[in-house]
Amino acid sequence: MMPMKRENPHAFPSVPNQLPATSGTPTRKHPRLDRAQLPSNWPYMLPEPKQYFRRRIAELCSPNAIGWAQGKCPFHKDPAAAFCVNLRWDQPQWRCFGGCGSGNMVDFHMRMYGLDFSEAVAELLLGLA
Repeated sequence: MMPMKRENPHAFPSVPNQLPATSGTPTRKHPRLDRAQLPSNWPYMLPEPKQYFRRRIAELCSPNAIGWAQGKCPFHKDPAAAFCVNLRWDQPQWRCFGGCGSGNMVDFHMRMYGLDFSEAVAELLLGLA
């Protein structure tokens, strides 16, 4: 007999249409999670920052000793590398010195794709980002 696989109580379904359905809600283009559905450790379940930001920021250089790397801002035309991201696992943050703002990985995903908080977190946690 094969041993039974234990399910992780904090794991999210791997397919977006397996998310808990809400009655009367039209089908959305993006998956959505309510804050009540998020496990308490959801920030530690986000994608690895280095891979996430490297796919989205042009000409991202190698990080310095404390984890910050520079690249071109995806939110405005940027002739210089005025956009910085922290690629450390415990502090995935970004900042544009051209005036676009700053935030964490969820803020970046929300702004990059025009999503609200629930949609952005759902995409990041489900691996759709």
